[in-house]
Amino acid sequence: MENPEYKYKWLWLSRFSKVTKSKVIKLLKEFETIDNIFSATRKDYERLSFLKEEEIESLLIKDLSEAKNYYEMLEKEEIEIICYGESLFPKSLLLISNHPCIIYAKGVIKDLNAIPCLSIVGARASDEYGKNSALEISSLASEKGICIVSGMADGIDSFAHMGAVKCGGYTVAVLGCGVDICYPKENYNLYANILKSGMIISEYPPKTPPERFRFPERNKIIAALSLSTLVIQAREKSGSLITAEQTLKFGRKLFALPGNFSSSLSKGTNLLISKGATCVTGIEDILSFYKISPTEKEKGKNENEISSLSEDERKIYDILYQKPLLIDEISLISDIPVFSLYGILLNMELKKFIKKDATEHYSIN
Repeated sequence: MENPEYKYKWLWLSRFSKVTKSKVIKLLKEFETIDNIFSATRKDYERLSFLKEEEIESLLIKDLSEAKNYYEMLEKEEIEIICYGESLFPKSLLLISNHPCIIYAKGVIKDLNAIPCLSIVGARASDEYGKNSALEISSLASEKGICIVSGMADGIDSFAHMGAVKCGGYTVAVLGCGVDICYPKENYNLYANILKSGMIISEYPPKTPPERFRFPERNKIIAALSLSTLVIQAREKSGSLITAEQTLKFGRKLFALPGNFSSSLSKGTNLLISKGATCVTGIEDILSFYKISPTEKEKGKNENEISSLSEDERKIYDILYQKPLLIDEISLISDIPVFSLYGILLNMELKKFIKKDATEHYSIN
């Protein structure tokens, strides 16, 4: 269990101080940890030119009681908060320059650092081809252990979530409002089903209403959470194309589903393909990227062999059990420096626990 006081301090800064989100990131860069930010003095704050006097005054109120009360209210509402620096905080969110430091979560909370994720986005006013494609692709990907990430909007988003729910897979809905608000209201049954076996998250506090200006920030989270994003149907000026741009900006893989050249719903996806997005002709295209065989069987060694691993080796084994990774990605998820990983990974290779392929990806042997 994470330290509640650590969460109180993040709530104190992000929810109750007068410091803006962008300045929270600047404070983090200056002080490195929330504990250092909390224990800083007026003199420490005053040397930072970006802080206004009213912001400094709010930071000097070192009282966590309001944050504690708020946290207890969240617990009653069955809402968890995942804070920057905690093991469950998705490290891929750090790809966002103005990243959130608190994620509000509801449902079945899992460590997204250890699960392969695929984001699926597309048109709200989709046709049967788009809806059926979203349903089928998400179902097949879910069956292989891939988490489906989307925004619970009408159309493609909804069918992507439905596909995962239908086959008992794990799905994450990222909202542009509080996690206690079902938006759109018509999706209440889907919202309830996701809560049973998946997770609903938002960077916005409970009771925050859905507003148009919040959705671009929501889309950045959708793009950052996954190793790849699949766009299924998008018009030429669709918001999904912005998510696609963010995907490429973050250095992630971009997939697009081709469509009829005469359909306005396929103009955006066909354009993405013409500009270099990988054309999806079947689930194999996606599974291949995740190094998963369509007929792959469960792999790994027995528990007696695994118990012989050191603490760091076991951590790496558990991470690689989810998906093959490059050494930099292993370092990011495990918090083990790259220079230390070389020796650990080599030792695990020699003991036949893991292997490295021609693309420098490590995986379970």
